[in-house]
Amino acid sequence: QAIRIIRTVLEKYGTYESFEVATGGRLLSKCQIWSVIRKYMQKEGCTGEVVVQLTDDLLSQAVMMVEDSRPTLAINLAGARQHWLEGMLRHEIGTHYIRGVNNTRQPWHSSEGRKQYSLKPANPTEEGLASLHSVLFRKQPFLWRGGPPHFANLEQYVQDAGVRWEYCVRAKRGQTDTSQPG
Repeated sequence: QAIRIIRTVLEKYGTYESFEVATGGRLLSKCQIWSVIRKYMQKEGCTGEVVVQLTDDLLSQAVMMVEDSRPTLAINLAGARQHWLEGMLRHEIGTHYIRGVNNTRQPWHSSEGRKQYSLKPANPTEEGLASLHSVLFRKQPFLWRGGPPHFANLEQYVQDAGVRWEYCVRAKRGQTDTSQPG
């Protein structure tokens, strides 16, 4: 399935880079990024709840984390495209952050509660749901990043080694033992 998605995208756009420009649009300035973030947070009713950092040294496009006891979203400036930024916000804030907030209100939110309900420490479906949220409202909702996350295998599809590396690193996120294949 992943190879079929990649081949479909390449048939339509020629290269990943062409797909990125055609479907993602232009890169946004910091001012434009902040404007999109403010509008999104107002719409979702979470203004002031999440610290946002813009950076150019992040391995992935964005990451939701807790820093100084505050939910923090770091966004890579190099990936903030006009048609993809809101999808990224839906992925990170609309899925990861909101799920985390909802989780704190559940009886299983503590490690003892998770044991009581026989729940694993990580939610394996969350990243899949977040990935769907990131492309849900795109005109061309290809789940390109769900393709085979193996650096050498990706070279025939994505020439940029940095982009290939990000795919591979992202595939390992959420795994409890990243030394294992997959």
